[in-house]
Amino acid sequence: MNYRIIFFGNWAPGNVKTTYRESLFLPWPHDLAMRARTLWTNLQQEDERLYNGSLYSLKRASVAGGKLNINLSKTNYRDQIFANKNIKFWSAEQQVRYAPRALGVSALVETSDGTLLFMLRSRKVHEYPRHIDVFGGHVDWKESHVNPPDPFEAITSELTGELGIRSENIQSQTCIGLLKNIQIFKPELVFRINLNIDSNAVIALARSASEKFEYDEILSVAATPDELQQFQQKKAKELTPAANGSIELFLNFFARQAP
Repeated sequence: MNYRIIFFGNWAPGNVKTTYRESLFLPWPHDLAMRARTLWTNLQQEDERLYNGSLYSLKRASVAGGKLNINLSKTNYRDQIFANKNIKFWSAEQQVRYAPRALGVSALVETSDGTLLFMLRSRKVHEYPRHIDVFGGHVDWKESHVNPPDPFEAITSELTGELGIRSENIQSQTCIGLLKNIQIFKPELVFRINLNIDSNAVIALARSASEKFEYDEILSVAATPDELQQFQQKKAKELTPAANGSIELFLNFFARQAP
């Protein structure tokens, strides 16, 4: 198994609390930083769209009083891509503390006609090309940390970019857990997103989405435990760790809601 569930949850907007602490940032040793910069320079020559934006790094997480509390520091997209492409490096115990741990947000998007949407990632992306994944991205960086980042806003923004949906298309959103990719130590907040439009409407909107280049195809699966489990078993080798973990969280959430 290439992921681990950290917390199962059922948190509404306002019940996921984030705190930013610059003091938790751990600078990389010079040789490691230079390796990341060299890789990045080479990748930029292949893809001019690459931008080394700042990201939030998950340092600590806890659950108390019905809320998920998250402590964040900083990292960047360049270092996370380096981590993705050097999986064996992080298996050395002394290197684990330098893992970027960029906080991702992933969504199981459920349409009004009872389907869950997945993507077949493009061969051109730098995270799990040609794998089946959930929609999502990262928590947007804020230059000012007076107001802490909101993961619910982040997943809404990602779905707007990837699927072309608008905030008014979201009927409800719930954070159903936190998982970790154990190969690269990358954490993901997972959301169940219910839309008030059907799958055909989403696919139509996605044709003009600004970030549709990230995937080659949208896949639909009936939002029932049996169909989802069959899909997971059939596509096991093609699913990303985030997709596999998100399915487990969704099935657990579904079971807890059952009468």
